Amino acid sequence: MATTELIELAIETSKKAYVPILIFQSELF
Repeated sequence: MATTELIELAIETSKKAYVPILIFQSELF
């Protein structure tokens, strides 16, 4: 049960981190 929560937390974190990275890349290129 705890493992599933950790995976969901990791997915949520990666989603929030993905957008700024995308914007940063579009600024560079």
